[in-house]
Amino acid sequence: MELRFTVIEDDPVIAHSVAAHLREQLHAVVEVQPTLAAAGASLGAADLVVLDLHLPDSDGVDTVRRARLAAPAAFLIVITARGAVSDRVQGLRLGADDYLVKPFSLLELAARLRALTRRDDRSRPVLLSVGDLRLDPAAK
Repeated sequence: MELRFTVIEDDPVIAHSVAAHLREQLHAVVEVQPTLAAAGASLGAADLVVLDLHLPDSDGVDTVRRARLAAPAAFLIVITARGAVSDRVQGLRLGADDYLVKPFSLLELAARLRALTRRDDRSRPVLLSVGDLRLDPAAK
């Protein structure tokens, strides 16, 4: 099953590496400018969001809260350099479904994403739409 991923990361090397790895696994990936404001509709249309905590328009706590509000049905995995137990616990409490500390392996990220989506029992909308664009997942 093809999933829709949105990658929001302010380090272009990490953003492109994550997106390329996901595309190799035949997923649809949207890389957005590294701000929550720029992510806009991409967040709401995503099945899974890979999100850096430190963005130019948001601090760590605010980043998770705002992303969760914009994408309430999406899985949210945080990637960050903040690795203290208190940071990880706070990120999960605020709505992240998983939390991965940089530097990380793309293989570990992929395994965590598979683990999240394996437990996906949410029903999918019959028709997806963003602006004038319409997509029927069942008909592909």
